[in-house]
Amino acid sequence: TFAPIVAGAGKMPYRTFVTYNVVGGFVWAVGFTQAGYWLGQTFPELGDSIEKIIIVIIIVSLLPVGVEILRHRRKAAKERALADEQA
Repeated sequence: TFAPIVAGAGKMPYRTFVTYNVVGGFVWAVGFTQAGYWLGQTFPELGDSIEKIIIVIIIVSLLPVGVEILRHRRKAAKERALADEQA
């Protein structure tokens, strides 16, 4: 993540950073655990299709990486073609 970089650049004292980091991690873990429990209790039918939901989440998460790889490849191909034309 980028919080440690900002904390370091802002010269945040190490002790303060660790305190906020530990508290934030605890709140995040408890919050997501509670959210998962609540969702499971509220929508029990999600349990039947949880694997499909996870696969969709993974695909959606990886989609920007794939788009960026394609952009990089296209840009590199254009640069190579331009260099070949100039040579």
